[in-house]
Amino acid sequence: RRPARVSGRRSRPVAASALQPGGQRHQVHRFRVRDRGGIHPGGQGGRHVSAQRNDTRIQTTRNQNRELEEVEKILDACPTLRAFEPLDGQWQIENPEDALEILFELKNCEQDLILKWPQGEKMKIYGQAGFDNFQLSINKDKEWFKASGTLSIDQELSFDLKQLMTMLDQPVGRFIPLDDTTFIAITRSLKERLEELKSYSTPHKNSLRFSPFAALAVEELTDELGSVKSDIAWKQHVKKLTQVVTPQIPSTLQARLRDYQVTGFNWLFQLAHWQVGACLADDMGLGKTVQALAAVLLGAGDGPCLVVAPLSVVTN
Repeated sequence: RRPARVSGRRSRPVAASALQPGGQRHQVHRFRVRDRGGIHPGGQGGRHVSAQRNDTRIQTTRNQNRELEEVEKILDACPTLRAFEPLDGQWQIENPEDALEILFELKNCEQDLILKWPQGEKMKIYGQAGFDNFQLSINKDKEWFKASGTLSIDQELSFDLKQLMTMLDQPVGRFIPLDDTTFIAITRSLKERLEELKSYSTPHKNSLRFSPFAALAVEELTDELGSVKSDIAWKQHVKKLTQVVTPQIPSTLQARLRDYQVTGFNWLFQLAHWQVGACLADDMGLGKTVQALAAVLLGAGDGPCLVVAPLSVVTN
């Protein structure tokens, strides 16, 4: 046989991270000699190593100090991984959310890093989506408002708002499952806003419907979004919610309100101006009826008012 040739060279450290599901065992190695070179824990093992490539045996010298520096750079870029203590160069991650966060950080690490799946890629994460990826539309729907929208992950993957609300039923932290092994990552702030919207809305046809009273909470979401479309009714309603009214007690009221009753009357009319519901609660005999009558009289010019009341107060 022809004798094998021997080539000597100085190694350049390249990170290799082996990922295994089932407890999500994660290991970072810091040396790799070409395609068929051995992989060694960073800064550990012999300085001189060799590997076979075709008919050439490669011998190289490891720069172990450089390897340790590269490991530190990766851990700086992956704060979730750094929070765990390694054992023999391995990180055992039991929490699925932590495992997904580590995978996301490693995939987006700008260091020279190779991700390896010895048992095949078991978990996939699509790129992170935030407010700039979300488009929302708000329109009047009878006595309600309805919201529809789209979260675009990339040019080929997007979800409408109703789909997104269903997917939020079983999130893993800020990661939303598409199936058992595939997730999309959204920012924590967007997830919190979407969960708030989910809590005060109900599915209706192809959109979500919410009460006008929830407008201020919805506006907090719209203020952060990259794209919002709305009709004139929504714009007028949001503007109205910023207005504070100071009504005059109607001259047609045949009663004199005490100071605390004036406060209740002002509050009732303020809520009426906002077109939201109100509940005036106080002990019996303190004049809730007369406060309500004052508010009804002030709004008499807007049309008839339906009163549902006990017979005992009809004479008022």
